[in-house]
Amino acid sequence: MIKNGLVSIIIPVYNAEICLARCIKSIQNQTYKNIEIILINDGSTDGSGDICEEISNEDNRVKVFNIKNSGPSVARNLGIRVASGEYIQFIDSDDFIEKDMVEKLVEQMKNETDLVICGSYFVNSKLKKTEHIPPIEGLFSKEEFLRNFGALYEKSLINPNWNKFYRLENLKKYKIQFIESISIGEDMLFNLSYIKICKKVKIIQNPLYNYIVSSNANSLTGGFKPDFFKNQELLFSKVKELLITNNCYINENKYKVEYYYVNANIISVLTNLFHKDSTLNYKQKKQEIEQLIKDEWIRNNLKYFTEHTSLFNKLVGKMSSINSIIGIYTMFKIKRIIKIYYGYLFKSPKQIYSRMKVKL
Repeated sequence: MIKNGLVSIIIPVYNAEICLARCIKSIQNQTYKNIEIILINDGSTDGSGDICEEISNEDNRVKVFNIKNSGPSVARNLGIRVASGEYIQFIDSDDFIEKDMVEKLVEQMKNETDLVICGSYFVNSKLKKTEHIPPIEGLFSKEEFLRNFGALYEKSLINPNWNKFYRLENLKKYKIQFIESISIGEDMLFNLSYIKICKKVKIIQNPLYNYIVSSNANSLTGGFKPDFFKNQELLFSKVKELLITNNCYINENKYKVEYYYVNANIISVLTNLFHKDSTLNYKQKKQEIEQLIKDEWIRNNLKYFTEHTSLFNKLVGKMSSINSIIGIYTMFKIKRIIKIYYGYLFKSPKQIYSRMKVKL
């Protein structure tokens, strides 16, 4: 086993007492022992803080920092500042990792590799696992990696931090951090900034991370998201900017990024309007729908709706093409009602992102 390279593992903690011990134990039991575990207690109001302190007293590799509730970006940035490892890894407090995850990722950090991306398991409430692995593997230059960007993007492998391994030196040298004013997609923006400075990227297909699929209101995907459309527009523009700058916004890359944006992100934006915690009234929801379907880029790319295998998505495209705000409102209202009474018919937002089928 490789003996070198301290690994700093950063975990933002907020009201996670039910699953926190499992998460930390999976890290403590790693086959790779040269680690520091940085717990950022983000103003938890349950017993999470006590759990952090108790574990820290038992294991000198565990460091606890208590802050007022400020969100995961602030917590992760603090973790980066206090980290002393050669490598950085981010883990969510409700998830857990395979016992050899750190060892396998450290093994890949050679030949001047700046970033490692691995596969994961998506785990449901019954702890049933579904593999979620990259469609490609190997060592890539940044140029080669970006030419395969679309294949990874459509599988939601670019977005998260938890399936990646970073060099702390790069983060500090290029002053890469999470944008604290953004609460959705901040991980994607962080990754795009990091990819810009990478020379080599290693992709392995081993599923090493266990991602808990949850609709918990405390999770980033669980609650109603104000200004979600503007947020998704921003992320889309940043993806395009990176690819265009590197002459990679062409052919399959362009198709897959745009297809995904329409059929995953825009559908999620519309679904969000009808979230049970939505603060929007009937008139406001119609205004949001109108703004979306009159967006110039979306109007020019309605073809992506019609190419989807889902009849629902095709109908959304049809309603958009004839400017039927009421039609779209009715479709998503009915979908919401059906989901309440027959929830198994519809996937959660995380499942939509991970399992959406795209024509190749």
